[in-house]
Amino acid sequence: MENTIVIILASGSGSRYGASLPKQYCDLAGRPLLMHTIDCFSAIMPIKNILLVIDGVMTGTWLTLCDSHHFISPRIVYGGTTRTESLAKALEAVDDLPDTATVMIHDGARPLASKMLISRMAKVPDGYAGAVPAVPVTDTLRHVEADGSSTTVNRSEYLAVQTPQTFHLGTLRKAFADYQRHSATDDASMVERVTGGKIAIVEGDHRNIKVTNPGDIAIAEAILRSEAIPGKQS
Repeated sequence: MENTIVIILASGSGSRYGASLPKQYCDLAGRPLLMHTIDCFSAIMPIKNILLVIDGVMTGTWLTLCDSHHFISPRIVYGGTTRTESLAKALEAVDDLPDTATVMIHDGARPLASKMLISRMAKVPDGYAGAVPAVPVTDTLRHVEADGSSTTVNRSEYLAVQTPQTFHLGTLRKAFADYQRHSATDDASMVERVTGGKIAIVEGDHRNIKVTNPGDIAIAEAILRSEAIPGKQS
């Protein structure tokens, strides 16, 4: 992991969460959720290899939280108004690295990425432009039409995609060079759209949840307790 960098995207407002602070700064087992996310990676790689993307207006809040929890923050980059713009800004911040560098991109609101999952995502398989972790969909899915009618779809044909997603830096530079002209729901979609490269599917982890609603915090805390995921910075 020495030659891999991680970009943690945490500049979102978390408006769906409904708290006074964006969800990544809210308490999870006694510390801000974002600290747990960072710990997932700092436990197995140098903190200098981690880049944290946050909203500039939250810098004071984040640094105050770090001070009060005796937490060492990774290098900070200020994000944009969209995920795509935030990642583009992060790529500008590593312009000194070669195209061959491996980059993992992770959601700041996913505080439970295990060492096994990160290890599985540590490289891009040969012949692919990138790799994403994914898990089978367990709920029944229905496709909703414009008129409000809906039909059940075959869930075995679908996977739920997670992060971290992994690419070579050169691939990301190509995909995001003109990012204003494109829109995508995740980084792999942007790489596919712009470069035409194929994305490898890697086994994900159902415990690697994304905290979106307040109830997700209770689930994350239960997983932290049961799986003994490190809750302390290494």
